[in-house]
Amino acid sequence: MWRLEHCLRWLVAAIGKLEYAASGAAITVLVVAMSSDAASRYLLRHSLSWAASLCSLLMVWLGFVSSSIAFREKSHLSFAFLADRLPRKTRLVLEILADVSILAVLVLIVHAGLRLQSMQRYQILPGLGLSRRWISAAVIVGCLSMILTCMAALLQNLAAVVSDLGWHVKESDSL
Repeated sequence: MWRLEHCLRWLVAAIGKLEYAASGAAITVLVVAMSSDAASRYLLRHSLSWAASLCSLLMVWLGFVSSSIAFREKSHLSFAFLADRLPRKTRLVLEILADVSILAVLVLIVHAGLRLQSMQRYQILPGLGLSRRWISAAVIVGCLSMILTCMAALLQNLAAVVSDLGWHVKESDSL
């Protein structure tokens, strides 16, 4: 379990770096596309046909990638002031229950995203010529990233419970 936890933590950190880089690039492209469209509209009296679709696509991706970043950094709203007052073991058990619940919801969202992918098979984004599947792919990618983050947190909490209970896991018994 400890090696798996270490591998997941490394993977989550690597994905986090990729998410930050992709977010920065997406925001840059979004600003350039919106500015170009505004300039074209007011200076040339002609809108860029691809700009609105590209901006919509990037906004969806930014939303899910940013959600993944916020989830990993635990910067979402929570009732930590209540949990912080609980005994450590109780808090760990509640965190494990929360992790399992979050994992279940994320798996359901990924499943829905995959179903949406099949429904969008022949739909095209106007002006870009790209499949609308790129939009639902953001849901899947963002949620898969959150699933990895949640699994790493779950393993860390399980390891803390095992440690608190005084159980010892041999290295050969771990995954």
